[in-house]
Amino acid sequence: MPHHREGIQEQLDKAYDEGHRDNEAIDADKIVSAEMGHVDDKEMRGKLSLEETVALLNENGYLDASFEGKEVHKLVVKALSKEEAITEYKKSGGVPYISQDLESNMPYLTPNVENLDVMIMNFGKEIKSPEALTEMDRLGVRPLTYEELIQYGVTYPSHQQKNDLVGLGSKYTYSGGPRTPVLLMLANDRELDGKVWGLLWDSSYRFPVVRK
Repeated sequence: MPHHREGIQEQLDKAYDEGHRDNEAIDADKIVSAEMGHVDDKEMRGKLSLEETVALLNENGYLDASFEGKEVHKLVVKALSKEEAITEYKKSGGVPYISQDLESNMPYLTPNVENLDVMIMNFGKEIKSPEALTEMDRLGVRPLTYEELIQYGVTYPSHQQKNDLVGLGSKYTYSGGPRTPVLLMLANDRELDGKVWGLLWDSSYRFPVVRK
């Protein structure tokens, strides 16, 4: 009986080695194309790569590459305090304005230093916040937080001149209801403002996201 178990183990080891060699020989691009759309399978294997995420957003028709003609925008997040972040925003060009109710009521947590690859999602239809978050989660991305959105506006001031950018990753309460931060334009002013969380976002709004 011991010999029988050893023989089985040898067969299992051999099968594992052969399977491992076969997997290494498979073209990675073929894996992506064959499994694209099967997000659950991918998540079971680990986080999607940046290239896979870009391809997935493209496949679903959500990736907006019209900002400088790029699919990905590099963002170096600094460990700025609230006061430092607001000061940087006010110095970042144009005529910046920060909503008083947002500044007074939005919780702020000094972020860690981090390099982010930001993609811009365009749903191309009217969508509510919960639906947008569910779709982001399905595709392995998350929205920018308030802290990240401010620094995105500092790094890419021209982007909010193109479309309103919604930071669904944060909320605050004002006038009895939840609101979310938005980078927008009003006349010639670059505004960091808050909009009602339950708003039906129309197709003009864009949603900056990063991989989870």
